[in-house]
Amino acid sequence: MLFGSLEIPFTWGYKPITDTAITWSQLSNGNWRGVDRGQAADIYQSQISFVGTESELSDLETFLNSNRVSFSATITEKEAIFGANIDYSSPLTVYVSDYSDVKRISFNQYAMELRLLLDSPTFATITPLLSVLKVASYTSTQQTNFTIKNHVTYDGEFNLYDSLVDDGFFECIFTQTLAEMKQIREYLRTTARASTITFPTISGIDKPWGQRTGTPTNCKIISWEDLGRINYIDYGIKLKFAREY
Repeated sequence: MLFGSLEIPFTWGYKPITDTAITWSQLSNGNWRGVDRGQAADIYQSQISFVGTESELSDLETFLNSNRVSFSATITEKEAIFGANIDYSSPLTVYVSDYSDVKRISFNQYAMELRLLLDSPTFATITPLLSVLKVASYTSTQQTNFTIKNHVTYDGEFNLYDSLVDDGFFECIFTQTLAEMKQIREYLRTTARASTITFPTISGIDKPWGQRTGTPTNCKIISWEDLGRINYIDYGIKLKFAREY
């Protein structure tokens, strides 16, 4: 990774932070509605750790002080700090939106946290796909919430409020290759958005909404989180699906 011509000490302990321009609310019929301001309003950031010697971190501070508004960064496809579907073939214009103090973490190592903001992102040419999802077996959750609430009045009476439908969610962490992460992120950026989609076929998941509800196919992805690179070859992503009625 290069900031200008400065080579940056980089650890893979980073996290892409993508804020999609969608505001979600749940309707009285149990469905979710998203108000989407459009792809152009999405925000791409990265929380990243830089670790190096005292001299290397001093050089980084000097560079940031000299480039206080924005600067050009050369980032490789495998580093992919703003997300796998970004086009990294050319230098990117980035801003520092937040940073930590330089901290000494061992006898001769120092660390600094930066929040980087990507300006005017462009995207690689990728086929959007959700069918490549692979469950991390220890993380899947299935639930159907009972939307029944009992309230005790001042005189000791019980008032029961029961919604028309029970909530159904499926939330899971998936581990993917870099190529798969590109396809998944591009699907989330272009296809899913605030739209109703068909629940994808996922190996081992036959009742995503729990044992009582069968397998309705319509749903929306109401939140997702890119977990970044979780080991040498795998990337993680967390998705939350809400069933449609």
